[in-house]
Amino acid sequence: MKFLLATLCAAGVTGTTTLATTPHHALSEQGLIERIDMKNSQLTVKDAHKSARQVFTWNQDTQFLEREHRLGKAKTAMPAELKAGERAFIRYEKDGDHLIARKIVITREPHAAAKITQPNRS
Repeated sequence: MKFLLATLCAAGVTGTTTLATTPHHALSEQGLIERIDMKNSQLTVKDAHKSARQVFTWNQDTQFLEREHRLGKAKTAMPAELKAGERAFIRYEKDGDHLIARKIVITREPHAAAKITQPNRS
């Protein structure tokens, strides 16, 4: 019985140590691309739910994918193909105050770009 208890305690400590040594965990966001800054490798996305804007930075490890519609098959894309008005899903990690994009999936819906570029007619 003591052996079993010692084993379970050791497993619990090991599991806690493993979690504590992982500095980042992936987060995700989705929304419309408002701005692309190729010089600084950044894109600004307007959150689909909170109407907040977030700036994500990409690097050489960021994976870019595109789909023709939400249920379409994803294919590899390049940062230069990003356009304002497209819907984006971003898997990212926080690094201090920076949001580092690990994966950016763009949905090229036919009317997405038109929605962001039309003036407000209220």
